[in-house]
Amino acid sequence: INKFKYEVKLVDNGEFEIEAESSKVESTNDGQNISMNDVVAMFIDKINRKIEIRSNKANFNTITNDVNFFGDIKVKYLNNLIFANKLDFNYKNNNIKIHENIIYKGSYGSVQADNVEINLTTKNLKVFMNNQNDRVKIISNR
Repeated sequence: INKFKYEVKLVDNGEFEIEAESSKVESTNDGQNISMNDVVAMFIDKINRKIEIRSNKANFNTITNDVNFFGDIKVKYLNNLIFANKLDFNYKNNNIKIHENIIYKGSYGSVQADNVEINLTTKNLKVFMNNQNDRVKIISNR
């Protein structure tokens, strides 16, 4: 399928839109999965704040509305950028987990970590390492 587009309403009155240059529908044991290439997704909350995600590839589960993004991920939110290898959107829990080689760049500096979790309802952000003995690396511009 060329030029695939899908829109979903979120539990907090927000919206989720995903588009791909090309895609392929695959039947699985738990429904249908759509494998996508050159993906752009947008989360829009009820007051029109946007989180944009770009990735090389993604897998979309048509039953759960969950999406797994992978390959050269770039997340834009306000004046912030996050780069990573993987990002998972859980529709039921309304959250995003960004993981593998994360680099966050904002106006105040940059952060390197193993994981970033974003609750789309509360907008709470959690940054952490896989190993409790490792530390999140913060570099300030100030």
